[in-house]
Amino acid sequence: TGSANKLDDYEEGTWTPNYEGSSTAGSVTYTARGGTYTKIGNQVTVYFSVINFSVTGASGGVNFTGLPFQGSFSNNVRGAYSGNVRMYTVDIDTDRPYVNIYVDTGSSTIKFLQWVDNGPWIAQPVENGGNQYIEGYLTYTTAS
Repeated sequence: TGSANKLDDYEEGTWTPNYEGSSTAGSVTYTARGGTYTKIGNQVTVYFSVINFSVTGASGGVNFTGLPFQGSFSNNVRGAYSGNVRMYTVDIDTDRPYVNIYVDTGSSTIKFLQWVDNGPWIAQPVENGGNQYIEGYLTYTTAS
């Protein structure tokens, strides 16, 4: 932007990550969960932690809903400029050892993808069961 005061748009806050399956949300019991965010201009960095949770009846890919701002990207570029996620007692396909997180335009949901070199991306499948931990951070852009 050419605006001299664009960085005056600064905000910090909290948000609550909600775990759900992309096809069937399922039922989730949380021991602890929380998130924080910092927004500077149109750039948002979110941190999230969902600790020792149990999932029943979920299907599809892993989603975290409840982001404080919707993603907004130009030229159909998906939304993570940078991010990191760690998971404990969540199965990762050994043929697809890498997990990426992103936000789509118009969405307030973090989606998880598994990928492998020179292969198609697939949604990280939900895992029904207990004692799961997912924590991470993501930077994305929003409309304003």
